[in-house]
Amino acid sequence: MQVLLRTASTYARACSEAAQSIEVRPTIKLTIHQRDAVQQLHDEAETAAARIRDVVELHKTRMEIRTLIGKANDSSVDALLTERECYLNIVEKYLSSLIDNISGSERERRRRVYGNDSSTLAHDPAEIQRALENLQSRLSTVTTGDATDSVEVPVLPKAEIDNLRTMVAAIRRRRSVLNDELAAANLKHHITLSESVVNVLRKHQIID
Repeated sequence: MQVLLRTASTYARACSEAAQSIEVRPTIKLTIHQRDAVQQLHDEAETAAARIRDVVELHKTRMEIRTLIGKANDSSVDALLTERECYLNIVEKYLSSLIDNISGSERERRRRVYGNDSSTLAHDPAEIQRALENLQSRLSTVTTGDATDSVEVPVLPKAEIDNLRTMVAAIRRRRSVLNDELAAANLKHHITLSESVVNVLRKHQIID
């Protein structure tokens, strides 16, 4: 059975999802009110064993399909995949997380220092000095309870954070181009699925 690489990838993903959907109960509850508890245990054991075989079978089939896809991909496709998976996705996740963490820290700093979100404590010497003076003033009037004597400031200035956002946007544009190139490649290449693979796909209703 010949299929496009894109279709084969869909089948491989469906195998993984089908395997994850199969539940194997680790235990069974048997009560004194059951007429044939031993027989029920036997039936449940057979069901569990069959489901385990299905899970292993599906993962093996997925592996076989992914192997065929890997062999069909030429060096240019491999290079695109490597750039996307080993660089673009990882760096985007890292930078986006960093930006989100800094933004979240800024909101918390505004709440602690100013009591609301109307002002921003930025990576700015003059603003930092005003914030420290504000804390000093508060400390001079506090007689009970805890009062903070420090402020947290973003380690990077706003301009650098903006540069990071620009980098993330560029990464996303590049990944969009790569995805288009990969989609085009997946429409040009075919692989041949073995009869055993086709049988498993039909057994689990992944194909008709």
